[in-house]
Amino acid sequence: MLDKKKLNLKARVKTVCTLFLGLVLGVAFASAVITPSHKSSSKTSTTKTTSSSTLSSTNVKNFLMAYYTRKDLGENRGRYQDYMTKNAYQNAVKAEDQPTNAVYKGFVVDQEFESADIFIDADKKQAIVTVNYVNQSLTKKNDKSSGVRQHKTDTLLLTYVNENDKLKVNDIRQKKLTDNTNNEQQNVQTERNNAPVKDDNNDIAD
Repeated sequence: MLDKKKLNLKARVKTVCTLFLGLVLGVAFASAVITPSHKSSSKTSTTKTTSSSTLSSTNVKNFLMAYYTRKDLGENRGRYQDYMTKNAYQNAVKAEDQPTNAVYKGFVVDQEFESADIFIDADKKQAIVTVNYVNQSLTKKNDKSSGVRQHKTDTLLLTYVNENDKLKVNDIRQKKLTDNTNNEQQNVQTERNNAPVKDDNNDIAD
């Protein structure tokens, strides 16, 4: 009888030890699985932060698509505003409202971004872009039956700043690929009326 009790006691002790060992191993295994997951999450977060503060061709192209695609002058303001600082946006609107540009409202329509060659200087947060786009030039205001399709090209210097952890366009300037000095750069908004333009030196003709 005594031996039987001892055997039962030993069996219970063995069962308890087995359960305890299993519990310890289970906790250790779970910790090993969860730890890499946390590390991976941390790496992902770091990558996102880096990409949001680093100028890329995707950042630039998204802005250009919003900036150059419009049904009529000023129609796309709501789309490109989010890509610009407040000061840059106000300058763009002011330029579009200038008489030399506003006169083409209703005459140059259905403008579409086509493509862009983008060269980035990440350290300076600048991009030089050559933009190809098309629009329809009308001989009669808002009369699309009188329109002629035009292919256009602009070369711009875009300068970005980091605003609230997001890169935004802070300055846009017309640039000639042969320019060697900054004083030959012209503000892009004065050249965005999409009509044939010739400068004082007769070396640009759209």
